Amino acid sequence: MTFVAGVLVLLQGVRMFLGEIIPAFKGISEKLIPGARPALDVPIFYASGPVATTVGFLCAMVGGILATLISTQLKVVVLPGVIGLFFMGGAAGVFGDKLGGKRGCVVASFLLGFLFTLIVALAYPLIDVTGYGVEGLWFASTDAILVSVFMRLIGMIAGV
Repeated sequence: MTFVAGVLVLLQGVRMFLGEIIPAFKGISEKLIPGARPALDVPIFYASGPVATTVGFLCAMVGGILATLISTQLKVVVLPGVIGLFFMGGAAGVFGDKLGGKRGCVVASFLLGFLFTLIVALAYPLIDVTGYGVEGLWFASTDAILVSVFMRLIGMIAGV
């Protein structure tokens, strides 16, 4: 019950935030950048499906935990990033629900949580961070990891 209440508080906070920031942005943008539109992060979608948001987070967390269990057999064990799984899993749940119903909500958010966590474990050996004096610690953000791996692969091809 506490979790659901927390999600509802978050949703209400997003509504209040949007109600305040959009008019303020519009006033500033008309003077500085006419025709500009505000861009906000994924919580803006939560109001479109509060139940899908909650289900999305929970399924993303289950996917992340499963990937953690699988990563125990790899070189590194990755703990699921709860904040990332909450925000992205909730959004994946909303989009999955709108595009594929309940099944889409569950599958999309589960896959997001699973891949978000497993990609970190699979990519860790490709990037050597020990040269920076760091061992056993790495980014928990999959997008930063994918860019790092891509740059590393280009470096390997170029012989750098």
